[in-house]
Amino acid sequence: MRTVLATWRWRYLVILAVLALLLAGVLQLPELARQRLEQALAEATGGRAQVGQVAFNPLRLAVTVRGVRVDDAHGALLVDLQALRVDLAVDSLWTRSVHLDALRLDGVRGALGLLADGGVFPQLPAGDAAAGGPPPRVRIDRVELAGSALVIRDESAAPTSALRLTDLSLALDGFDSRADTPVAVTVRGRVGAGRLRIEGDLTPASLAFTGTLSATGVAAGPALAYVERALPLRARGGRIDAAAAVHLDDGAVRLTDARVALRGTRITDTADTPVLTLGEAQAPACP
Repeated sequence: MRTVLATWRWRYLVILAVLALLLAGVLQLPELARQRLEQALAEATGGRAQVGQVAFNPLRLAVTVRGVRVDDAHGALLVDLQALRVDLAVDSLWTRSVHLDALRLDGVRGALGLLADGGVFPQLPAGDAAAGGPPPRVRIDRVELAGSALVIRDESAAPTSALRLTDLSLALDGFDSRADTPVAVTVRGRVGAGRLRIEGDLTPASLAFTGTLSATGVAAGPALAYVERALPLRARGGRIDAAAAVHLDDGAVRLTDARVALRGTRITDTADTPVLTLGEAQAPACP
């Protein structure tokens, strides 16, 4: 009898030890995932990456990543992300495709520079076209972006022109990377005190986009920098209202049917002698 009890006691202890090891492994999984994500981001961008936290919810197949910052090799900011939430669809467990019920990004910050030689800064390292096969199919039922910002700085302008987009939000439903059927996408945001809205249809397979752009009450300063570069004049103040049709195809962006109205701008010569004050000026639609 004592032998039987001793045998079961050892088996019980072994089971407890195995469960303890499994629990320790599960508890370490978020930290291992955080470290692996940092490494993958650094390798993909050729720079430095920091990831604050990775959390799993196995009951909902959800992953939350917080405190992400990625810099390029020169220390310039590529992206800063407060939180990323991914809800994995159940069928992703047995199919070869990536299927997400939802993808939400909060507090994304980024910067983009347009250089005098026509280049863009920062740049990601070139990928190896010969490595691997075609990318996997990606399906996302719902994509949301909220509370984000982007600074676009044109270093080719003299003086330098900077456009700051804030309160950016995006909504998109039914994304399928191999689909040729367009899906509706809407982007909203602010440009200083003005408002920005882009809406239209995105074809996921080709990443082609056709839609409209509207901006109202936008400070004219960034646009006036180009006037000062082209003419021996100084332009200050004013607001811009603009609307255009937007086309993105094969990586090229075209604006058609553009209409622009400029109000309240003061124009002087290089000696700051007043030349003209615009109450309102409108440019007709461009083909």
